[in-house]
Amino acid sequence: MSERLLIVIALAACGHRSASAPPASGSGSAQPPPPHVAVADAAAPALAVSRQGLGPLGKFEWWKQDEDATAKKIATALAALPGISVTFDVMDVPGDVEREEGYWSVKRKDTELVAVLRQEGDKGETPAAVIVWTAEIPTDDGTRVDDKLGAVVARHADLACTYDADGMVAGLVAAPLQCHSAAAPEIIYLVKPPNKEPKTGALDAKKHGDLEVAGIAHVP
Repeated sequence: MSERLLIVIALAACGHRSASAPPASGSGSAQPPPPHVAVADAAAPALAVSRQGLGPLGKFEWWKQDEDATAKKIATALAALPGISVTFDVMDVPGDVEREEGYWSVKRKDTELVAVLRQEGDKGETPAAVIVWTAEIPTDDGTRVDDKLGAVVARHADLACTYDADGMVAGLVAAPLQCHSAAAPEIIYLVKPPNKEPKTGALDAKKHGDLEVAGIAHVP
């Protein structure tokens, strides 16, 4: 075999090894992200709304730490949502006398994905109510924001809907058309009302299957 042929074979073998071998350290190696960039845990559980609450957040006891610590707990629980920030914000609550109420807002840039709302009962603080505004988080049976009401009825034959122009969810967020299943009363579907305002009271979901789910709430 000629010397020239041996050189060609040796070069080809080196090229084959370099294609499958990991890159050497140095300028060509993968660099870690800057310290100010949060990276979601690859093992973070998928999020879903169930009777137990929103994913790892569960029935969240918001009052057991200060506002900043609460925001960090929410961010950790919702780490499966990429690119989010959690801040304590203030919302305007409609009513005869409009008021402001603090809550935790989960956003991606300027878009709110989840609202975590403080709740109180006769005996003091109660677990937070949560409203999901994004199709990224389904219910545990697969219903998502923007689904048609007919799809929710197909999953819940007992779905009951009520219209009230002054309706509120968790006593804080305007929600005139609300639907829920008796089998999972904690989960409330916030539905975009029809163009023609319905009468106050029960609304037949089966006759309004083309309406869209605007949000999904969990109210313990």
